[in-house]
Amino acid sequence: MDRNTSGLILMSNDGDWINELTHPSRGKKKTYSIESGREISDYMMQMFEKGIQLDEGLAKAKCKRISDTSIEMVLETGYNRQIRRMADEAGMSIKRLKRIAVGLYKLDDYRLKPGKYIEIEKK
Repeated sequence: MDRNTSGLILMSNDGDWINELTHPSRGKKKTYSIESGREISDYMMQMFEKGIQLDEGLAKAKCKRISDTSIEMVLETGYNRQIRRMADEAGMSIKRLKRIAVGLYKLDDYRLKPGKYIEIEKK
């Protein structure tokens, strides 16, 4: 995540386990909550779902509308600053970007405040 993004970060001293959970080649889904500074059009959402060509490849995302100005986006790839770059290409401004899930781990399941952490058991 970049410094302008908040949310769930998984940390571990078990490199194999963290790689399995977070490396894009493993296909684990990462879910983000996105608030825009203006209305997010159906066309923008269609662009995200159909895919936007970035230098690394075709970047796609599943989208779910939350309100006129917010969506949830699910990624299986993990290109650098992917959501922000896709948003730029689609003409969407991002006011707030928060990662809310990585694979089966969901931020809401733990009710953590920013800066707090818990230890979890490997499943």
